[in-house]
Amino acid sequence: MISRISKSVALTVWLFVLLYTPPLISFNVLHLVTAVSFIVLLQKYSLQLRIALRCRGIAVLMLGFGIALILLFTTLVFTTRNFTQMYSIAIIPTEVLISSLLFVFVTKSQGLSFDHALILILNAALLQAIISVAMFFNPVIKRLIIDNFLIYGDVTGSMSYWSVVRTNGFSTGLNFAMPVVQGFMASIATAYSLRKSFLYILYVPPLLFSVLVNARTGIVVFAVSSLVFIMMSL
Repeated sequence: MISRISKSVALTVWLFVLLYTPPLISFNVLHLVTAVSFIVLLQKYSLQLRIALRCRGIAVLMLGFGIALILLFTTLVFTTRNFTQMYSIAIIPTEVLISSLLFVFVTKSQGLSFDHALILILNAALLQAIISVAMFFNPVIKRLIIDNFLIYGDVTGSMSYWSVVRTNGFSTGLNFAMPVVQGFMASIATAYSLRKSFLYILYVPPLLFSVLVNARTGIVVFAVSSLVFIMMSL
């Protein structure tokens, strides 16, 4: 029982780092996550990896990224020529795919169902929400995390400004990406409260709070996604 709980906690922390890429080190922590994932995949899941890479769905996904990369390159040639913008399409999707495959293989090897895997993702989102709540109500905690941002994550020099009005969470993309993820996960919790157990609704308030204290975009994502999930359930 203890071993199972410890594995769930470890997977939750892993998902937290993968989903939110918090500024833990002087470079993007996703690079480190990907490197570790790739080594483990080669050592323990090489057969599953070869099978997965031959799947049509992954091939179509990578083809889509390739086309997007070509279109962006063509656009940059005739506009700004700031080719560093290609980084997000060229590198990040590949890293996310490698890290996500490891999560899939680990959950399958542990005999975890799809629902259990999704609950782990919800728990990672809840952990982010708890940090947001703590930062919003406790200036000491907020100061500690903001100081960490200033050391590792403030590449644009804007953190000092945004920390006054927003920046309640331990994630990159606090003004857009993180609230979008939180809003979507809140809609997942809403759908599960209708289909599985009403207790899943307890995830929704802290998740939406973490959206409201950072960027309202996540509320739109929550509303639209929840509507779609409710219609699917009905």
